[in-house]
Amino acid sequence: MAQGKTVYLAFGIHNHQPVGNFQGIFEEIYQAAYDPFLKVLSRHPQIKVSMHFSGLLLQWLREKHPNYTAKLKEMNTKGQVELLTGGFYEPILSAIPDRDKVGQIGKLTKYIEEHFAFSPKGMWLTERVWEPHLAKSISESGVEFTFLDECQLRTGFLTGKNDIYGYYVTEEQGFSLGLFPIHHELRHAIPFKSVAEVLEIIKNASSEEGDNLISFCDDGEKFGGWPGTAKAVYEKRWLEKFFEKLENSPWIKVTTFSEYRRKYPPRGKIYIPATSYPEMMEWAVPTSFQKTYLHLLKSVKEENKPLIRGGMWRNFLIKYTEANNLHKKALYVSQRVEKVKELEIKTRAQEDLWKGEANDAYWHGVFGGIYLPHLRSSVYHHLIKSEYLVDMYLHRNGPWLDVELTDFNKDLMDEVLINSDKLNIYLIPVQGGQIFELDYKLKACNFQGLISRKEELYHDHVEKLAGHETGKSIHEARGAKEQGLDKLLHYDWYPRYSLIDHFFHADTKLSDFIAVKYGEQGDFVNQPYHLDLERNHEQAVVKVWRDGHIWVGKDFQPVRIEKKIIILKGQPSFQVEIHLFNGSSQNLPVWFGSELSFQIASAADPGSVGIIEGKRMSFSENVEAKDVSQIDLWDGIRNTGISLSLSKTACLWMFPLYTISQSESGFEKIFQGTIVVPHWKINLGPKGTWKTVVSYSFKEL
Repeated sequence: MAQGKTVYLAFGIHNHQPVGNFQGIFEEIYQAAYDPFLKVLSRHPQIKVSMHFSGLLLQWLREKHPNYTAKLKEMNTKGQVELLTGGFYEPILSAIPDRDKVGQIGKLTKYIEEHFAFSPKGMWLTERVWEPHLAKSISESGVEFTFLDECQLRTGFLTGKNDIYGYYVTEEQGFSLGLFPIHHELRHAIPFKSVAEVLEIIKNASSEEGDNLISFCDDGEKFGGWPGTAKAVYEKRWLEKFFEKLENSPWIKVTTFSEYRRKYPPRGKIYIPATSYPEMMEWAVPTSFQKTYLHLLKSVKEENKPLIRGGMWRNFLIKYTEANNLHKKALYVSQRVEKVKELEIKTRAQEDLWKGEANDAYWHGVFGGIYLPHLRSSVYHHLIKSEYLVDMYLHRNGPWLDVELTDFNKDLMDEVLINSDKLNIYLIPVQGGQIFELDYKLKACNFQGLISRKEELYHDHVEKLAGHETGKSIHEARGAKEQGLDKLLHYDWYPRYSLIDHFFHADTKLSDFIAVKYGEQGDFVNQPYHLDLERNHEQAVVKVWRDGHIWVGKDFQPVRIEKKIIILKGQPSFQVEIHLFNGSSQNLPVWFGSELSFQIASAADPGSVGIIEGKRMSFSENVEAKDVSQIDLWDGIRNTGISLSLSKTACLWMFPLYTISQSESGFEKIFQGTIVVPHWKINLGPKGTWKTVVSYSFKEL
């Protein structure tokens, strides 16, 4: 390389822990990655690093490790570290209202200004999920630049190899924003390839002008927190060697992003469609299309790959019904928070709302994401807490009850929201008249928040695995954390809500039902129901019904199902009346079951048990019982119990729902909740009727 042809390197890292993650994980990753990284960096004062910490993590570090944040502040003051802002609780910015975008960015910026005496001008964009309209909200938040992957900028038709060695500017409605392209090859090389190979990639960014910038910005957890990386990065001194080489290189100048911007103008203007990094766009593709997408991607030349985009982040809201429910809950709560005029209450409600917008539980890729119950439960917990604060403000005069008919799921069809001072009961008439959210507000718990079993592309690998590999990039890891996972690969053809109406084939066994290999004799499970509402200030009655059919032998006979949900003001309980009507003049022998699903925090917790007619049952076992009229489900983690009383004794199936999902350390079995199915063999006479009542009540431990 010719003397004096300097290559600028901007080196950034992004550190984050999810809302709801276990405190032990915070500490584990601190010891493995955050602390050793800063210690190595402090020994190399010539190396400059731009660093982003999500707000929750930064708060935790200030509380648990004040010496760490004191050192961070010192390095920031000296100019060795440039702190970056972002959404405080790491929301996907494009998925939340503009007021929350600006609010979350402003909160983290203010926090950094107050505690680090520094006003950040750059920000980390969560998961690099970009949509063109974001430029306006980000710019309005006082941010001057952010980062996207190289492939994202190339969708703006950057065709030259050297086009990515600098930064660009985009705009929305006249609001401008700088965009730094994260170098694709460099992102995947650090810290997995040798220092020499990484330096060669940087060398390739050189130009005759000597002012090219190569940008790196990626997860800080890959420096010790990802499986197998601690040994390579610290024990074998990869990071130390890398910094030493940078310090002693006459042709590499390490800079911060802001420093480079002050010295050099943007390379030009660019407009970019809705994108993210390549892996995210792959994960967002529906499973049935993923193989085709990956095959197509491999078939095109490297320079043309940016033209072959996968899914956008919002596709997760279609891929996972539960993610859509969670997202629409956040939008609903955000709208309610806006009704609060009292500043103190609104600020408290906003805080929980923003925690409920944390991205990690809304999607799934190489990390557990939406499959992790503790993340989903935490997000719901904060959204319900926020909603409860609004309720207390709007209903100051004691117990209350309201029924709202609204398009909650934003599918142009109305859902029914029964709201009281104690409970939320959300029903979806178009989906079997089922309960899809069941909140006990006094504990801010949604007991209907479990996820159904879905086919994932990586399930093809599960049965071939015996152990898991380490030391690879997180995107290459393929390991099973236990044997026999392939035997749990069952896929549900309907969401696991409650009040699901089944008519079973006479040969059905519990094992058949668990494996979704049973005969469904009716057309009720996922079909639309009609709706009637009766309400006053003391009581609400929501009736849903369907005129459908069941197979009896070779005959398809007319049957009506009618369900009434009855709730009284001020009570932590409600009743469900279930009526069957034989529409034929023939005798109908039927086997009817009402499927009820409950998210229980843990099957392993000793305080979490099912009690059936006084007999304790573990949530991890399959249960078959007869003559059941009382079922108690105790969640020891959330200190709450649900009691179910049946007016007609029933046979009972109860079993755990397990998903097999991909995590950073391999494939794993995850307990999502328990499925409870009281069922009855009934002889419906000609034009005959049958009725039972299921009574729900919530109790605190």
